[in-house]
Amino acid sequence: MNARSFALASILGFASSCAAPIASEEVSVPSPGERASVQVAVEEVDTASPGLRTSGLPHVVVAANGPKVLLDAAPDEAWSSAAPELVSAAIPVVVRRAVDPAKVPSGYSSYVGAKVTLVDAAGRRCEATVTGLSLVGRVDPEPDTVDGWKDALAGKARAVAGEAPLTRAAVAVEAWTMAKGGHGLVADLGSVAPGCDAPVAALVGEVDLASARDAGDALHHDGIRALRALPEWAEAQAELDAFDPAAGPWDVFEEGAPTVRAIEAGGRSFVWVSASHDGGCGGFHGDVAALFERKPSGLSLVSVVKDTRGAALAGLAVSRGKIALHFPETRIVLGGAEDERVTLDVPFFGCPC
Repeated sequence: MNARSFALASILGFASSCAAPIASEEVSVPSPGERASVQVAVEEVDTASPGLRTSGLPHVVVAANGPKVLLDAAPDEAWSSAAPELVSAAIPVVVRRAVDPAKVPSGYSSYVGAKVTLVDAAGRRCEATVTGLSLVGRVDPEPDTVDGWKDALAGKARAVAGEAPLTRAAVAVEAWTMAKGGHGLVADLGSVAPGCDAPVAALVGEVDLASARDAGDALHHDGIRALRALPEWAEAQAELDAFDPAAGPWDVFEEGAPTVRAIEAGGRSFVWVSASHDGGCGGFHGDVAALFERKPSGLSLVSVVKDTRGAALAGLAVSRGKIALHFPETRIVLGGAEDERVTLDVPFFGCPC
């Protein structure tokens, strides 16, 4: 799984019959200035501290030559004195450094030996055990760099006068340097039971993840209507109208299709709606997503969520007053001046167009 892409996921089964269908739900959308009064009050979560283990939230899983549980997306490089090792030369290139257990905060080292439940995009669950900790980095270099590294690894690198030959160790050091900004402390997993296909979340302790699945026709219609009532949607529409006055609604421009997903969590019914269009360099770009809650009066806005790029919600966790949206390789905790994101970047050096 590419770390910069979101997979369409459906975790755990949610029967659409749990909530009675509503022919046409009313939409409650406050103005941006009024949203503070309706957004869910949440506690701030310090994702860079061992306290994450007891936060009641699922962990992010990253693909780094196998699934790894992300513990810290801003680790201290001093936690390792080992040289970088090249793990995989495939894209993204993966490098790792062994950590010194004596230098890692005890809250992290206590994960070693812990049992973890992995959840994949189809909702299947399997068990694994934390075997150790590592610092990892991933990078997507420009093609010429990748070709040079592959030649060096195959022993075909051309000799350059006055320069030492490019070795596997040198490639690892270069890749680690290029991955700066995307280094993370992860839990390595062993004894992974069969059954999980590309896990999207890790559950440690008394933690769960409620399912997100495609909404039925009536709710899909109401979700799109709610999204189109947002001022953020109107702003994107105005941009498209200036770009192409005859284009129509921006969320279906050039065969676009908004996503509407339903989730039951914490005794509440939520609806996730997102629309995104990437027109490439010089084209139209639109990106609006929001979480609503189903109430007797209709759909009520919980929060507009920025920069999801059309991500399909995999699951949602409600714990201790917090609402966390969970996507493959990314978790967003709602509340505060800015939504809190936990992810591990993959620096990209190619042409964006």
